[in-house]
Amino acid sequence: MRRHIIQIISKRITSKFPISRIDKDLKSEFFNIQMLPNNVRKAKSAIESVICAVFAFISMFKYNFINYFNLIEINLQVAYITSTMEFPSVRGTVFCLLLFLTSLLGSIFILVPFAPLVYIAPRWWRYYVDRFVGYWLTFPASLCDFIFGVEFHISGDLIERDAPALIVMNHRTRLDWLFFWNALYKIDPWLLITEKISLKAPLKLIPGAGWAMECGGYIFLKRNLENDMHVMDTMITYYSYTNQNYQLLLFPEGTDRSERAAFLSDVYAEKNSLPKYKYVLHPRTAGFIHLLRLMRRRKYISYVYDVTVGYPKGMVISEMELLMKGRFPKEVHFDIKRYNISEVPLNEMDAAAWLSKLWREKERRLEHFYTTNEPFAPSGARFLWPVSFLCGIG
Repeated sequence: MRRHIIQIISKRITSKFPISRIDKDLKSEFFNIQMLPNNVRKAKSAIESVICAVFAFISMFKYNFINYFNLIEINLQVAYITSTMEFPSVRGTVFCLLLFLTSLLGSIFILVPFAPLVYIAPRWWRYYVDRFVGYWLTFPASLCDFIFGVEFHISGDLIERDAPALIVMNHRTRLDWLFFWNALYKIDPWLLITEKISLKAPLKLIPGAGWAMECGGYIFLKRNLENDMHVMDTMITYYSYTNQNYQLLLFPEGTDRSERAAFLSDVYAEKNSLPKYKYVLHPRTAGFIHLLRLMRRRKYISYVYDVTVGYPKGMVISEMELLMKGRFPKEVHFDIKRYNISEVPLNEMDAAAWLSKLWREKERRLEHFYTTNEPFAPSGARFLWPVSFLCGIG
């Protein structure tokens, strides 16, 4: 099936047919193979990534699409080959190697040549780098489907790309941010350009990927409140200066739910007469409150998005588990609830209590999710992927 899709693209490229013809023929092909839903779903996800990347690239550079499609064809062929590998550990190694090489070479040959813009025209630097990084993110998002066949289910409210916002999410594994790229792509591919993430500071030292994330304007924290507050001040001021609207992803729990983190969360709960959580950690409210205050002061926040992530079939805790064992979850579920900034209390103590209330509700929903094996009940506008694209129904 995947080979057949690649042949369609290759045929259109060699014939130099227009993109509209390619898209039309691909859609026709999908209609003819609906009897193979699993393969169609995986191939469709890859083709969507291809079409999105091509149109974004053309709209930015007015470039002849033939050479770019040749590059994408190579990527699809690599994805097809790796997806048929029998040994999971080999697939995991290939996945990590592809991400490492593409991010390293992209940083050296694409980002570095544009570095003088940091001093000459900083806003143009931000404009171009955001797009370079965002286009690359479609690559790992597609590999999740091709190599590991991960099924993503997204429900709830849509995230608006044109409005600055703060996204808070429970941190079940160390790879939540990676899977969230797929959710953003399925909601609106442009969100891969406008999303920023708060990460642990050591990650910026990773050759290639770390450099790209730092160029991309991600926030790197050291878990030192005084230092981190200064970093947040600098970055929120910078975001507002760029005249770009970003959505900042924050994990209020501070770390993934490892055994040690769960133990420390329980100790904190006992000390403060709070309930012990089985599916989340008690959130650290200081960083959330500080970011909220900064973004309000800069008038750089319209919404707060509460995202709940769950893994009903398989769970990969760390990067090493992916690399050494080649394991990925079979399904990842996201539910999104949007709150207008006016709904979030102005008083800092009340805002902290508001966040803690979100986490109590998150614990309740995750308990139901894991014990009943039922999907999340859609929040808000009730956007559903892949079941339906209709909002506000039900």
